[in-house]
Amino acid sequence: MFIRLLLISLMILLFYFGYKASEKIKRKKEKSNSDLKLLKPRKVGIIKEYKIQNSKDIIQSIINALEEHNPRIIRSTEDEALIYFSDSGETKYKGMVNTPDEKMPVRIILKVRSKVLSVQLDEDYEKPMFVRTGKKIFREKYIKAFNYYLNIIESSFDRFETDY
Repeated sequence: MFIRLLLISLMILLFYFGYKASEKIKRKKEKSNSDLKLLKPRKVGIIKEYKIQNSKDIIQSIINALEEHNPRIIRSTEDEALIYFSDSGETKYKGMVNTPDEKMPVRIILKVRSKVLSVQLDEDYEKPMFVRTGKKIFREKYIKAFNYYLNIIESSFDRFETDY
């Protein structure tokens, strides 16, 4: 009887650690991926589109505006960019609620297609929340972080004619 319980608990632990390891491998693979078509939206995220008149150098202008926050730029071309902001050490140390909005791990995907700039912001937090109150706080915290980065992105539009 004791051996059965031990084996069952070991199987549950093995399944749990296997699930966590596969989740980490999936996130690492996704972060190293530079093909934007293969990146799926995360659980918490927003997409905004802006009509632009002059699309030349708008991606570089946005990247320059975001430079002071030490982004990790995976891909940057004239018409698309993949940017990560992750300070997971601070988020884990202080906790998600106490971390400032600008320090939250965020993924930004920028695409310019036929005079439309698409800005996709997604959470890049590694641990999913399963509790209702945790989900609510998680979502609210990320909405504030998204608004912070959107303000920076929109302020970089000064020299471009855009329709918000």
